Amino acid sequence: MKRDKGFWCFVFSVWFLFLSLFLGLHSPLLMFLSSLGCLAFSLLGVHRARVSAATFETIHPFPSLASLGEEQVGSMYCLFLESQPQGLFHEVLDQDSMDAMLRTANKKLVAYFGKQHVCRISRNQFVVIKEFETDKAGNYEERNAYLERISNYISLMLSSLISPANKEALRVAPLFLGSASSGIRYQARCTDDLIELAYFTMKLAQKEQRRFLVADETIRARKLNTEECMEGFLKKSWKNEFTPFFQPIIDSKTNKIIGMESLARWQLGGVRILDAKVFKDLAYEMARIEQIDILIIEKTFEAAEKLHNDGIVPPDFRVVINLDASTLQVLSAQKFLSLIERYGLNAKDVELDVKDKVLSNHFLRWSMEEFKKRSVRVALDLFDEKAFDLDALFSNQYDTIKLDYSKYDNQQDGTSTRMYSSLSSMASEYEVEILAKGIENQEQMLAAKKHKVKYLQGNYFTPAIPFFAFQIFVKKYQDGLYLEEYILA
Repeated sequence: MKRDKGFWCFVFSVWFLFLSLFLGLHSPLLMFLSSLGCLAFSLLGVHRARVSAATFETIHPFPSLASLGEEQVGSMYCLFLESQPQGLFHEVLDQDSMDAMLRTANKKLVAYFGKQHVCRISRNQFVVIKEFETDKAGNYEERNAYLERISNYISLMLSSLISPANKEALRVAPLFLGSASSGIRYQARCTDDLIELAYFTMKLAQKEQRRFLVADETIRARKLNTEECMEGFLKKSWKNEFTPFFQPIIDSKTNKIIGMESLARWQLGGVRILDAKVFKDLAYEMARIEQIDILIIEKTFEAAEKLHNDGIVPPDFRVVINLDASTLQVLSAQKFLSLIERYGLNAKDVELDVKDKVLSNHFLRWSMEEFKKRSVRVALDLFDEKAFDLDALFSNQYDTIKLDYSKYDNQQDGTSTRMYSSLSSMASEYEVEILAKGIENQEQMLAAKKHKVKYLQGNYFTPAIPFFAFQIFVKKYQDGLYLEEYILA
């Protein structure tokens, strides 16, 4: 391990001390000279220690910011910058080129904002904290516009540090930038809050592949949701707050309710209702996702059992369960079947809703085969993201294809009509049922019916609702929804 000069000064001073004691037994003069050497090296060691301390302080220039109050932080903004290598290329990075780029980035930030406002908190991360200019500290819209201009300028300036010749050597993306200040809902109480919000915004920019992102009220609310969810997951009673909400599945010919899809909801603190997109990422990080899925399965089957016992639904009423890929790795088909039997349901009336990545994974595809051997149905959810996996589509290990009709737009030169019509024809040829989900308006519903899809689902009929409301909805429309009357109206 490499030692600094202060360390060696300490070693030599101790050595001279013992030497002076030894020589003092033979000559007072030699003892005096060795004592001077001991004193000299000790003073030199103290000096080196002070230099090291001073250097450390220049690396961490923000100690005074920790004591700022909420009112002072409210007039400040924070930029968080990070250079993130593309993929897993850390081992092949040209470290010298990357360090040179990061040093240059630090110099440019210091030159623009001032040394006292910039902190390089790690090798590839930088934080800037600065007060708004007097004429820019008005309402939040003005602040966001001001941050937008600064962020755009800084990100462009830093992106230019990587020349085309260096991109291959560095294999690194330009620095991503997140900008943050206090808002209406998210009031920063201290600089740590401000830095965390800027970091959260920077990570969103990375996820969306944007050079920079400014935290608006939506992002501030997401950050606040994340913090509240983290606190909620740490409570012992967190499982009691999870419950399924239900959305009906409609037969496209008869307009009757032939099934329901179960969707996880979190009644956080017994008051706020959060859907999965709010807590799902955090549930992954905190290893809660499998527990949530199992909990929702049991509560859904319990609700289905009650609907049957009360005579509200027909015997073949379909129950659709959403399962995450990670849950399918730990939940066996046999255990799932035992849950179905416990609540008096038939396996052929239960359908697993899975993403395409499940059927493109060989282990999970084998797992799906085990479910299908026990008569459990499988629905493949296509186009839920920006693309879909052809391997999953060609596997033919599913009974239903779910097409998202919220993307349907009849104004795109007929492209939507031809695309959905072709997919419907293909599914029909392979004897696969089609469910049109995401129906938001009458036009999308009529298009789905024209394409001869078998089932309909979406907020046009009703959003996902709690079980007591779903019971009322099913009772009211036992003979079918009055969709034709809506059309004529």
